[in-house]
Amino acid sequence: MIRLLRYKTLRLLSAGILLIQANLAGAQQNPVEDLIDAFPNSSIVSSSVTPNTIHQVALGILQNDGPEAVRRVTGVLSKTLFEIPSEYSGEDVYRFFRNQFEDNSFELLFNCLGRSCGSSSGWANDVFKNRILYGPVQNQFYLAYQTSAGGDASSYVTVYIITRGNRRLYAYVEITEPTDTLRSFPTTNQRNLAQEITEKGFSTLRDIQFQGNDVIESTQLDTLIAVLNENPLLEIYIVSHIADDMSLSELQERAQKRAETIMQRLIESGISASRLSSHGVGPLAPSCVSTACKNRIDIVRR
Repeated sequence: MIRLLRYKTLRLLSAGILLIQANLAGAQQNPVEDLIDAFPNSSIVSSSVTPNTIHQVALGILQNDGPEAVRRVTGVLSKTLFEIPSEYSGEDVYRFFRNQFEDNSFELLFNCLGRSCGSSSGWANDVFKNRILYGPVQNQFYLAYQTSAGGDASSYVTVYIITRGNRRLYAYVEITEPTDTLRSFPTTNQRNLAQEITEKGFSTLRDIQFQGNDVIESTQLDTLIAVLNENPLLEIYIVSHIADDMSLSELQERAQKRAETIMQRLIESGISASRLSSHGVGPLAPSCVSTACKNRIDIVRR
């Protein structure tokens, strides 16, 4: 009963603290507030938003080579680190978020407490890339939820809670939300190319020019390299099309060589070959007719 009353009090306080935080932050609202309530009286240490990215959600205990299970999701990723007032415990924060998620009918994907989560140093340095989250293993809590049972419209929420050796308590929240609408736009810069690949699942490199099977001009190839460097979890198929007055086998062979040429350029630029696959389909794509496929390269999310 005491815990229930304390939780209800925390929920009532949270509405007021969100308004205070919004006023302090000015016109730019913290992304967490759109989906969940922040812990009452907590202060924001850091906050960032990355649009249209691929994010890896940990869904298992941390082992030597990383979490035992992960889910790759795409969307807008927000990261917020909160410091919690000293009068609360890590268990208070854990119960607050867990009860809030259950009240909202979020689906639990994974949770762990204390030593069962694995190395705190691994969570801090390898998973979240934030050393401030390192602390004694017995002081950690982790929650991973999605807002609905499957489907592309789900948002993913994870909360990692740690009390450090100096007794300072932190809650680190990551939220990946799907983009509301898919827009049609020319792929002319790095942001647009990344957005097409992550939202639509593919993009066409429109300015590639070949001489035989060698690339002689493509500013978008440099843009693709930048997108792959910025999104290290992104894996792609390089699909080459050719429509010409040749036999099907000849067109497929030429298309395959062109796809391999693009792949080799990416590898030479430092992109791991394990993230790339090359495929030549010749004229077999239904939308690939006459000059529309003369030099067409599609990038498809793998």
